[in-house]
Amino acid sequence: MIPDQINGIPIVLVRVPAYAIHSHAEAKDVALAALLRRFADTSSPSTEKTLVLLGEVFPADPLMIDGVLRKMGARVLVTLPGRSIDEIRQAGQGTAVAALHSFYRESQTCLHERGMTVVGGAPIGAEGSAAWLRSVGAAMDLDETLIEQVAAEEEQKARDFLMTRPLQGATILVSGYEGNEMLYARLLIEGGAHVPYVSTSIGQSMMTAADEAWLRAHGTEAVVYRKSLEDDQQAMQHWSFDLVIGTTSLAAYAKERGIPSVYYTNVLSVRPLFLSGGMMASLHMVQDLLNRRPIYEQMLSFFQD
Repeated sequence: MIPDQINGIPIVLVRVPAYAIHSHAEAKDVALAALLRRFADTSSPSTEKTLVLLGEVFPADPLMIDGVLRKMGARVLVTLPGRSIDEIRQAGQGTAVAALHSFYRESQTCLHERGMTVVGGAPIGAEGSAAWLRSVGAAMDLDETLIEQVAAEEEQKARDFLMTRPLQGATILVSGYEGNEMLYARLLIEGGAHVPYVSTSIGQSMMTAADEAWLRAHGTEAVVYRKSLEDDQQAMQHWSFDLVIGTTSLAAYAKERGIPSVYYTNVLSVRPLFLSGGMMASLHMVQDLLNRRPIYEQMLSFFQD
């Protein structure tokens, strides 16, 4: 009974069954997939050597990715979810799609069904950025020599910075509901931190497998999916943390104990993350948070007295 449009404005029916969708991140995937099925343009020829980015990222990240891809002879076509229907239409003309966030499963399936190659993972840290660039280059059939040159250059920039071990000796908890918690944990570990516990609201899938395996191989003892506040609180009782990055409730719980803590979404998700530039920005910010420990201890002592 619902029309396709009213006064020229398109109406899109989005079914989000509450019993099947457990996080707002996954609900956004369902909504974006509905838009792609309705509007993605597959009638026009594909635009060669173009990449569609899937993920809600800081505005500088797609620009940095595009700059590196252009060195390889390719470019970013569009970043989804976009701000207009035109961006949704344009997405159907890409050569490949990069699912930067692991919960965009239905959306990437829509584009794959339209003939686009899917690249998993994200350009995170030194190791992850180089591997991702190689995968993207292969998906778009770019020059192998050029791919290797650009990937090695980007990896070296990151490793030069990581030589300083900016987070050496810090133990950090990462918890959130954005769906990219494992990416941040990888970044922190490469920066020298110990991240024994990571939790997320999204579910486990094949798209999370690679990041989870990497984390477990680098000292993460627990990766919790569909987490609860109680899970995170138990982790804080089990490990001694120098910094807690989590939800509002968890950050409040940590501050009551004199532990530096920040709300994941408002502090980390609003900063660049990818490639060497994003890595440096994020790790500098985390280093500053760790340096605030005396302030938290002073605050705790004041209120206890």
